[in-house]
Amino acid sequence: MPSILEYAETEFSPLAEKPFTDVDSLLLSQFSYMNLSAFEDELKCENKIEIRELLKAERFEKLMFHVRDTKSNMRLLYAMASSPRWRNIKIGNFVEKLCDQSEEQFAAITVYLDDGHACAVFRGTDATLVGWKEDFNMAFLPVIPSQADAADYVTKLGKSFPGKLLLMGHSKG
Repeated sequence: MPSILEYAETEFSPLAEKPFTDVDSLLLSQFSYMNLSAFEDELKCENKIEIRELLKAERFEKLMFHVRDTKSNMRLLYAMASSPRWRNIKIGNFVEKLCDQSEEQFAAITVYLDDGHACAVFRGTDATLVGWKEDFNMAFLPVIPSQADAADYVTKLGKSFPGKLLLMGHSKG
């Protein structure tokens, strides 16, 4: 069975030809771990960019800052940015919060598959101490700050996007 990297590097069927799969969902969940704050200005609010626009060498260092397994994530970025399945897909509505006081680590990005489908992709626990503290807080708090932010994110996205929304993420995401 191929890894998600091998899938990303070899699956060239556009989404119009081969429907969105569970593996695509896993791929987007991993994609959300990239430090998309390198493109924060381009990805805020109503702004959208195509995935291929992430291939800007001058931003690679920031894009991979504090990202585990940088080499594999760069392979994923190159595969997605060059593949006919992903390169023209638009992303936007990037939000990221990291707050020591409220012990919150939250990040989300919207991936617009087509006019009728979008994915809200939530990053799970990252390598920060705050992220791990928030994980422990889930054991005894009824709602952690990132859960409230995720609900707000989906509510706002649902009001602005008329199509079907898919929700996905890894671990806490």
